[in-house]
Amino acid sequence: MVYRKLLTEIGMGIDLIGGDVHESIRRAINDIVHRVCIMYFREKGISFREVKLIVDIFTPYPDRVDREKVVEMLPVKPGKLVINMYKGGALVKGIEDIIVSIVAITILIPDDKA
Repeated sequence: MVYRKLLTEIGMGIDLIGGDVHESIRRAINDIVHRVCIMYFREKGISFREVKLIVDIFTPYPDRVDREKVVEMLPVKPGKLVINMYKGGALVKGIEDIIVSIVAITILIPDDKA
């Protein structure tokens, strides 16, 4: 199937206490979800089973990320899902580690629905 990009949205999440990479990722995803409202799907009759999501995660410890936990954090379950991990974000040393994660979510729809 051929897909066309509909949008890319970027969010930032911070875990101030405990150095929990999953908490910072969850907050970054929530940052995206709470800012975006896409009416296009209803107007065009597009089901999320037809949608492809690409989730790019930039975090100081990509090797600590459990992909299944990331899937659970997403508010919708698309037909196709790609999760990419990258070393990035920020790590602030203090009494406890402060972890900053950046997440970019790209939504792609079938070309014939664009």
